[in-house]
Amino acid sequence: MKGWKTRKLGDLIELKRGYDLPYSKREKGDFPIISSSGLSGYHSAYKVKGPGVIAGRYGTVGQIFFCRHPFWPLNTSLYIVDFRENFPRFCYYFLKTLDWHQFNDKSGVPGVNRNDVHQERVKFPPLAEQKEIAAVLGALDDKIENNRKTAATLEEMARALYRSWFVDFDPVHARAAGRAPAHMDAATAALFPDRFGEDGLPEGWHICHIGDELEIFDSKRRPLSKAQRLKKNGSIPYYGATSVMDYVDEFLFDEELLLLGEDGSVIQESGRPFTQYIWGPAWVNNHAHVLKGKNISIPHLKCFFDQVDISGFVNGAVQMKLNQSNLKKIPFLKASLIVQKKFDSIVTMWFQYIRSLREQSQTLTTLRDTLLPRLMSGELRVGKAKEMVEEVL
Repeated sequence: MKGWKTRKLGDLIELKRGYDLPYSKREKGDFPIISSSGLSGYHSAYKVKGPGVIAGRYGTVGQIFFCRHPFWPLNTSLYIVDFRENFPRFCYYFLKTLDWHQFNDKSGVPGVNRNDVHQERVKFPPLAEQKEIAAVLGALDDKIENNRKTAATLEEMARALYRSWFVDFDPVHARAAGRAPAHMDAATAALFPDRFGEDGLPEGWHICHIGDELEIFDSKRRPLSKAQRLKKNGSIPYYGATSVMDYVDEFLFDEELLLLGEDGSVIQESGRPFTQYIWGPAWVNNHAHVLKGKNISIPHLKCFFDQVDISGFVNGAVQMKLNQSNLKKIPFLKASLIVQKKFDSIVTMWFQYIRSLREQSQTLTTLRDTLLPRLMSGELRVGKAKEMVEEVL
């Protein structure tokens, strides 16, 4: 640990409280608004030039965020106003190793006081080593982010194909006009009707209820209290209405499934439901419907629910709910089986790649979280860490 110095954190960086920005004063723009829990929207102006490091000080305490571009830190956060010639991305990783909860309420006021954080004594490496450490950890985070973007692009491709085939009927319109459908081989084009019926749908296609196409496994769900989850702490994801809420040591499901928010967070501003594409061992609580298709794939189901407006099927003024009865009544376009199977064969391949990307990202995340404290303490030298990272990238 040659060249490492033990100093007060406030001698190495300076933290400052973020700025108020009520919803009523937010204007449409491109600059990210960062709160204690992360990205909270965008605004037409910024307060801080990037790169920047933000820490949650109130509400969600101790979450650390790195922002490359100009941003607006909200008053529920602290941000580094002066890096004092230290490397910004290293400072981001370093702050992630602090126990922020020790500062919470330390001054008798809810939340983290920057003066308490400034007094913390820490070991800091010289600038050259800061850059090397940040490069190693950053390579992992950059790959994780690239995987996320690629997976998001594949999901959007699947949704776009669904809209083209089953919402806009592009191949059918093309064939009805005597044209070859765009971006489609002749064999695939021949699967589609070349005319519309009196109901305005492609000939042979009809509207049914999505309940006719679903297997629903809600009876297998089991909610766990926070105390129960603490006792069952493990590595298996515990899903709520919109996301993973915790990790436990047992599972209720072990297959490819689609989760659909049932109550609480049910509907997005667009009217679309919240969906989660999952696979492998999982525990699901009673706030998400657990679904599988009878004759259609999980990716097909996800594409359908990602474009359908469920606002007419949600009940409740205070606590919104999409009950199972209403879920089953949502209209679903039943195309010919041969077209459904063709769509499934295409998007299933894309979703298999999405799975592999997310599984790789989980491996990279585990490695990053293992390396982080060891590099920051000086226990692990940068050269060895580089070798470990190169093995997985």
